[in-house]
Amino acid sequence: MKNQSTNENPQAEFYTLEDFRQLTKDTIEASIRKNSIEYIQSILLEEVEALCGKSHKHKRGQL
Repeated sequence: MKNQSTNENPQAEFYTLEDFRQLTKDTIEASIRKNSIEYIQSILLEEVEALCGKSHKHKRGQL
């Protein structure tokens, strides 16, 4: 039985300049989107904690 590896084609993958630009643009946009969402999430969490107290704090009677 032949042992198959995940890298059957060892040749490098080549991109055109336009493909590389698009890949770079998409990667940067995804990173900006991810960081923006994380930042907004942290702001919302701070606001909720300021209004309602820290999560699970009420279960310990620490209000």
